Amino acid sequence: MLVLDYTTVYIPLITVTGLMVLFNIFMALWRQEKSLILYSLAFTMACGSFVAASRPEPEILKTLGLELILISGFYLFMTWGIREMQGRADSWPRRFTLYGAIYLLLFYYVQFWVQNCRVLYFISGLFGLLVGAEYIMALLKGEISLPRWVRGTLLVVPAGFMANSAFILFVILSGRPFRVKELTLTNYLNFSLELGWMLLWEAVILILDGSRLQNKLSQQNRVLHFKASTDELTGLKNRLLLDSQLATEREIALRYNLPLSLILIDIDFFKIINDEHGHSAGDQVLKTIATLCRENLRITDQIYRWGGEEFLIISPHTDRANAVNLAEKLRVLVTSTRFDPVGAVTISCGVAALSPNEETQDWFKRVDEALYRAKNEGRNRVAVSSAPPFPGFASQNANLLRWQKNWESGHPLIDAEHKELVGLANRLLGISLSLGITKELGPALKDFMDHSAVHFTNEEGALEQCGYPDVEEHRRLHLEVISQGENMVTLFQEGKLPFPEVFNFLVNQVLMDHLLGEDTKFFPWTRQEFPRN
Repeated sequence: MLVLDYTTVYIPLITVTGLMVLFNIFMALWRQEKSLILYSLAFTMACGSFVAASRPEPEILKTLGLELILISGFYLFMTWGIREMQGRADSWPRRFTLYGAIYLLLFYYVQFWVQNCRVLYFISGLFGLLVGAEYIMALLKGEISLPRWVRGTLLVVPAGFMANSAFILFVILSGRPFRVKELTLTNYLNFSLELGWMLLWEAVILILDGSRLQNKLSQQNRVLHFKASTDELTGLKNRLLLDSQLATEREIALRYNLPLSLILIDIDFFKIINDEHGHSAGDQVLKTIATLCRENLRITDQIYRWGGEEFLIISPHTDRANAVNLAEKLRVLVTSTRFDPVGAVTISCGVAALSPNEETQDWFKRVDEALYRAKNEGRNRVAVSSAPPFPGFASQNANLLRWQKNWESGHPLIDAEHKELVGLANRLLGISLSLGITKELGPALKDFMDHSAVHFTNEEGALEQCGYPDVEEHRRLHLEVISQGENMVTLFQEGKLPFPEVFNFLVNQVLMDHLLGEDTKFFPWTRQEFPRN
């Protein structure tokens, strides 16, 4: 029969950490992951610290010194493991070599030279806290995508474990007796806490590993999506994305009464180029024209490779006259460019502006007919569809949105901030309509998101004062919108997302859908609190 005493009560701790060592080794061999091997070494250090604590050692300070040293090794290998899991090029930076040297030196002094030196043990414990802080910094700055609340929750584990180590340091430095080797209620609680911390450490590893695999899968999906939706020769988007994007832009134009135009481009006599100069020369012509068009479009314009030698441009916020000007600009640009060894190359362009309630297929049919007319009339020219433009469409320099009376909630602060958001959206539109990517676009996006975050906080406070019963649900929606918006802006700044997608999200979801959808639910409360004159 097993008698529970101070030594035997450590058996569960030693057993659990030993199983964690085996589990991580098994996972490492199965998954071929170096980080899991490092975690195995970390738990080996933890297991060793519990073995040291359980042994019948009369010199309690020497035992504590060994525990602290082994826990320092646990921190070191855990930090190395998480940096390796994050895929960092410097998973073992230069300063870690210094940490390793200090660690070996302290281990030697504690075990083989110094028998009873509180200061040395204090230094070893302080070193453990330093390496533990490295783990926290690695978790905070890690490239593994985690929700903020998840990352914050994971930080509790190393922070709590380090707090326990700091308490031991305090006891050693103060000279108070600590961990008398007999079974007491305090020691029982300490054993339970240490067992809980070890289980939580493994949970952190599993959460990080799962998130890393999910991120890797998402990245692979993005790469596959990019390859599937991108023309390999020219680097332009292909027809896979065109239908959905065309439908989205049409819906936005009809909803907000905005102009929208199509430009269809065809390279003149392209078959002759291939026949006389070879397909490699033809490919070079395609790539050069694609580059010329892409570099001379506005940031809101989107260009696709439509067919063999055809390109399609979706030009939002652009009426028929401005679309013709843009097509003519591209035509002149191509005509004035020399293509070696072909020489001069020309293009023909068809232009069609969206008409009221026009279906997408009818709209595209008109732009195709305009291109056919341009080629029949002699090529190297721009032809425009004669269908009437959308009535009430504004010019290129008009504002995206105009404040409507029925958008007013009655609350002066909420309405003032809503109007400012509309103004910031109009500013984004004005910048995006300029040629190329301007330096003002990044600050404008930041201003929009910053103002949205401040406005949402102010709005929540106002709704609480008005007694709106669903304020918590409204706050949750705010958090989701801000999180998605900040993520899209970040992807745009990293060059991973085109501006039209970011702009459409900000205007449609952050501003219009929220303003005309969710916000109208609290209008009865705010209008009752602030009745309109």
